Amino acid sequence: METVIERDLIEMFGQYFYNIHGQFSGEIPSLKPQHFNLAEEWIERLTKLFLVCPNDYLSQHRKLTLEIVERVRKKRAYYFFVDALKTIERKFNLPFPAYIVELREAKPNVASFLLTELLLIWALLEKEGRFLVCVKDGYQRKHFPLPENPEERKAFILQVGQQILAFLPFITPQHLDLIPDRFGPIHNVDKEAIRVPIIVNQSIAEILEDAYFHQRYVIHPVGAAVQLKNAYDIQAMLVKVIDGKIIAKISTSKGETIALVDLETAQGVDFLLKHGGPLIQVRDALALLVASVYHDLVVRIETPTKRKRKYAFRAVEGERVILPEEEPIFIYIPQKIRVGGEIKEVSPCQPAPFRRSPRPHQVREHPMRLWRGEMSEYQRRRVEEFERETGFKILEKLPPDHTFVLPFSSPKGAEVIAHYPLFIKRKVEAEMLSKLQPSS
Repeated sequence: METVIERDLIEMFGQYFYNIHGQFSGEIPSLKPQHFNLAEEWIERLTKLFLVCPNDYLSQHRKLTLEIVERVRKKRAYYFFVDALKTIERKFNLPFPAYIVELREAKPNVASFLLTELLLIWALLEKEGRFLVCVKDGYQRKHFPLPENPEERKAFILQVGQQILAFLPFITPQHLDLIPDRFGPIHNVDKEAIRVPIIVNQSIAEILEDAYFHQRYVIHPVGAAVQLKNAYDIQAMLVKVIDGKIIAKISTSKGETIALVDLETAQGVDFLLKHGGPLIQVRDALALLVASVYHDLVVRIETPTKRKRKYAFRAVEGERVILPEEEPIFIYIPQKIRVGGEIKEVSPCQPAPFRRSPRPHQVREHPMRLWRGEMSEYQRRRVEEFERETGFKILEKLPPDHTFVLPFSSPKGAEVIAHYPLFIKRKVEAEMLSKLQPSS
């Protein structure tokens, strides 16, 4: 028997997409099942139904949705959600976190439609106020206090569901401490805006690139607990790295929220509302803040190449930009764990078991002393060619026990670049291609 809220949710989702069916555009990839699991079956059947959009679409949509919910519940096939997310990611070429943006913004395309319908199934699997929060290595539910007002309750469930679907592929029972106890702020439920510190002179990619080449530590598996001062409504964070993703639970004056940053693509996402005003270009401000915390944890030293961050503040729902009297202060707190029956404190980070190759850079021409032998004929011919091209007189002034090193890029070798994160590879590639363009 459907509850009132279940009936309302199914009707709301079905009616919304039925009304905007004519706005959908873009090519639809083949949705033929490859692994023949329940998620692929659901995706194929629902997409076919929506594209045809018969007169009785709403009743067929309701029937299919309730059937899938019952099959998942009866078989406890909760990995269905991870299978569905992976299938949508693969079929529509939406690598993490791109598919989260599609879910968060409900765009008129099939990928966004499927992700939003997946959110509906998650909501319908609620049991006595307890919602699925973990489906890997077993499943876990968690109780969240719901608003009494029916409209606020629906808004709360949908916005919380977006965050849970975002981190569901990464959460195992050992990471349940990343799940908020009280989500907030929630749009249309929390009436007041919260103020967030914004880094105005660095991007996530710039911060993570510096962290990559100067990394000396890794975050401890139990996570890093961080307290913030002078950060207005942002109070604390718990930060972990799971499967190459930085996942942070952020405590605010209105509750707790989630932010994620992908170390491979330098893309970040959070779930605060869009904002207007002079800083409208700054998206996912909390994800940017999380990236800076990660940087400071794994670097832990000031480096000459590190640019001092500049902060401003904004009200999430307002347009005022406020320059802080004092910049945020980050306090890193040791975590307590049980080891052999004893409680011990562990540092938020531990020495990295690897050494990074240097940042790609140009090495200028320079003389170099030879401790034995003399400059090879091959190198001499290269230097002579360099002299003809530049007009420099090098060989006649070079001491007899020296050679001359011509300009080159470092590090050398494709095997070094192959290990770079994707976003750094793309930057190196763009820089190389720009040098091939003829100068005007």
